Amino acid sequence: MRLNWKRTSVRDPDDYVGKDPERPHAYCRIYKTVANSSGQPWFWTASDGHVDLGTGYTASVKDAAELAEAAYWPKREKI
Repeated sequence: MRLNWKRTSVRDPDDYVGKDPERPHAYCRIYKTVANSSGQPWFWTASDGHVDLGTGYTASVKDAAELAEAAYWPKREKI
């Protein structure tokens, strides 16, 4: 993992944001959902702060973080 991942709130242990220290407006976020149509509980998203770079659902928190970063880093160089 290359982003700085932190929980978004002490009250919600299943909600995280990953920040790029060189791009304060960009972020990745992952959180556990209650229910969704995919059957995968973890939602992930990556953004440069203005444009969605990717979103999806997966089975684990680790997979969600990896997918979010995989969507973020290749596009970061082009931002």
